[in-house]
Amino acid sequence: MNIFGVYRYIVAGQQGMMYRPLVFRCAVIVLLIFGIGADPAAGQIVSPGAGSRLLTDYPVFTGRVDTIYVFCSPDGAGNPVTGSLTALPEHGTPGWDFEWSRLDTVTFAWDPFLTETGQPSSTVTGLNTGGYRVRVTDGGGTHRYYYAWLYVRHLEVTAGIKNLTCLQFAIEGSIDSDVFRYFDPSDQSAIILPNDVDFVWSSDPPIGYLGSIPVLDPLIWPPPTVDTEFFLTATDETGCQQQAGFFFETIFPRAEFSVDYELDAQNRRSAPLDVYFTNHSENAVMYEWDFGDGSDTVSIDPLLPAMHTYRNDPEVDPGYPSEYTVTLVVASEESCQDSMKVTVVVDPSVLDVPNVFTPNDDTHNDYFKIDHVSLRVLQMQVFNRNGRKVYEFSGDSGALREWPGWDGKIRGSNQYASPGVYLYVIKAFGWDGQVYNQQGMVYLLR
Repeated sequence: MNIFGVYRYIVAGQQGMMYRPLVFRCAVIVLLIFGIGADPAAGQIVSPGAGSRLLTDYPVFTGRVDTIYVFCSPDGAGNPVTGSLTALPEHGTPGWDFEWSRLDTVTFAWDPFLTETGQPSSTVTGLNTGGYRVRVTDGGGTHRYYYAWLYVRHLEVTAGIKNLTCLQFAIEGSIDSDVFRYFDPSDQSAIILPNDVDFVWSSDPPIGYLGSIPVLDPLIWPPPTVDTEFFLTATDETGCQQQAGFFFETIFPRAEFSVDYELDAQNRRSAPLDVYFTNHSENAVMYEWDFGDGSDTVSIDPLLPAMHTYRNDPEVDPGYPSEYTVTLVVASEESCQDSMKVTVVVDPSVLDVPNVFTPNDDTHNDYFKIDHVSLRVLQMQVFNRNGRKVYEFSGDSGALREWPGWDGKIRGSNQYASPGVYLYVIKAFGWDGQVYNQQGMVYLLR
């Protein structure tokens, strides 16, 4: 029987040193019924309080299969449970006498301990491990014998920490139970009742893979980064169950952060790119950031740094890549570490010049505006067909972000330039080291 669908562990008295173990004990009371001429299945001996039933397997006495009644102790309130038997005669004249005896398993003699007379039935309670016999005599003097075995089965479960370092976290458990023997009625040969036990690990909060681990001393990886309760639950073949557990105060941190970008109007990652980091790390007291561009910081404040600016600057990084690997290394109070990496992408420089604009105040294409990404500096001059300068702009990346473009007015006055063809001359530098020298024609239409 395997109610958990997990692995079976044959108890062999395994013992081990535990770390902060919580030990729980379970007792299983088994009543094994047999008798000369008796048929327990017909109800001569019953046990209404039993939790389940098993069947005997006599190697010599093969004329009958008897019932094994199972009791689990302690009960749900933690109180010890003892066994009970009830004899219900089905033969002879009413007014039965009952004599109960206990078996001496050394001499195999029966020692009487209770007599009841003139009763319709007889119940004995508070029974401990041992063999029991009841002689039932009816009003006409005819008697029969019925037999029962009672077994207080002890199931002990422990759970604790086996090994705990920053590099390894292993837990361990043990399951131990005693051995019960009943005896063949024909030759007193002993039969050992199987005491196989199934087990399963669990935790709160749950660790997904824990329930499928087939060993009592599993390695837990990745380890929990929050305080966790671990439980080892054992279930024997009779269905009785016991559990041991322990509380684990974690020493392991977990590094985690998210990234948000300050995008331009077209949702592009234009340099200088402001990147915002939100730290979601757990159980950490030290945070070391490496931004992948030659700068780093160490902080005990999980909210810092909130922002870092990427420029694709060849003066800072001669390789001026468009991708940067950001690494966060965190440490717990016990100096255990964890890390997380994220790639930050900065778009390379782009310069795109339109060839027409219509400054007629209809809010559509009213400005001669350069489409740019990751530009460090831009200078632009616009000339009419006579070579006269009608517009000029020069600014760095900050000014470029605010620059609307040429509105079609001459030298910033209120006088509109005439419709026609104009010459532009542009010189620009990208944050990635790209140099732009560009000139061409733009059409001003109204």
